[in-house]
Amino acid sequence: PDHFNKLKNILEPELLNMDMSRVGKYNFSYTKNSDDPFAYMVNAEWSYYEKVLSWYLDNVPKKSTVLEIGMFVPVIPLLLSWEGYKVTAIENLNFYGKALDPMVKIAKDNDIEFLNIDIIEEDLDGNKFDCINLLAVIEHILGSPKALLSKIRFMLNESGRFVFVVPNQARLIRRLGLMFGGISVLPEYEDYYKSDYPFEGHHREYVLSEVKYMFAKSNFIITSLDSVKYKPHGSLLKKIITIIGNFLPKQFHQAFFVIAKKNKY
Repeated sequence: PDHFNKLKNILEPELLNMDMSRVGKYNFSYTKNSDDPFAYMVNAEWSYYEKVLSWYLDNVPKKSTVLEIGMFVPVIPLLLSWEGYKVTAIENLNFYGKALDPMVKIAKDNDIEFLNIDIIEEDLDGNKFDCINLLAVIEHILGSPKALLSKIRFMLNESGRFVFVVPNQARLIRRLGLMFGGISVLPEYEDYYKSDYPFEGHHREYVLSEVKYMFAKSNFIITSLDSVKYKPHGSLLKKIITIIGNFLPKQFHQAFFVIAKKNKY
């Protein structure tokens, strides 16, 4: 609760003043939800933020080095920095112009090193990290994640851990929407249609078998494969479906949460 309140005090005013039409140029969902961006970007995702932070506190010594790929709104970098981890965050600002400058300033003001680079195209001068986060990012990549995962493996210390979150395309609400309502499992078409090219929303979410395949082919060993159960929100029907889904196996939950290490062979 203390961390959440601190995040709210720091991030909410800046998000309300952010140029959301510029942030949403390539993903209209941000423009559409500009009335309360803190609720959309932080509240709605708090279940997985809590899970990631809890894993770090239980498993990773303070002062360990952490790389956050795809900072955007720096929720996890802030939480980890406040807990004493040495955090480096990267983001490709070319898609946002100066709209994310307040987020970059917040990160730097809280002892987070920030780098404006395209991680697939550029290197970090051989730097190695104790942990690397790829949290709700891979679904935004236009194309195979093979090159990115190879680079992450290279930047990870030999005993390091790769922390990964991705939306589950087969979550219960998606299955029911497709089966009974003819609702696509892809992003809302309005968001897709109104976004400039190239679209920066979700290009490919993952099912459980694909997550396992991706890690095995990228020469990682999964040490923990869990799910994220989101708190009920939205309409009454959505809340009911979320509650039911949370009682089902992880294949029906909102997202997958993976911890992996290098396969040294």
